[in-house]
Amino acid sequence: MATTTRAKSKIGVHLSYPCTLAELARSLTPASERHQLEVSFWAWKAPRPHEVREEYAALEARYFSRVWGEHAGEWLYEIIVYPVPRTLRAQVRARLFPAGTDRLGEWLLAERPPIWYSSPHRISAHFDALADELSFREHPKA
Repeated sequence: MATTTRAKSKIGVHLSYPCTLAELARSLTPASERHQLEVSFWAWKAPRPHEVREEYAALEARYFSRVWGEHAGEWLYEIIVYPVPRTLRAQVRARLFPAGTDRLGEWLLAERPPIWYSSPHRISAHFDALADELSFREHPKA
C-alpha cells in the first residue's frame, strides 16, 4: 500500500514540522505495506511566536471512519504531524527516530480482535520539553 499526503498547513517561520513525508513513510515501512496511510501536516493549535509550553504535540495516528466527502463511511488510518518550535525541532526528531516511530509502527501493526475495528482509536506522541522525552497516550486505552 502507499503513504500519501492528505493536507499540509502553512506554518510561521518560528515553527517547523519535525519530519517529512518521506522520512515518516520510510520509518513506517512495514505498517505502510499493510495499511493505506494518509498523512496530514496540520497546524491546528500550533504554538504562537515566543510561546513556551511544557509539552508539544508531535504526532498522532488514528483509526476512524471518514465523516464527509467522496469516501464517507470508509475506515482508515491517518497520521497527523504537528509543528513544533523551530528551536526544538532537532530534539523532537531525536526522540521520534527511531524510538517514536517504532512505537507508532507497533501500534499500527498490532493484532487486534475484529471488534476493535468498529470504533475509532488513536495514539498520540507528545514531546515533554522539560524532561526531553517523548510520551505516548492511547485513546481509548487498550
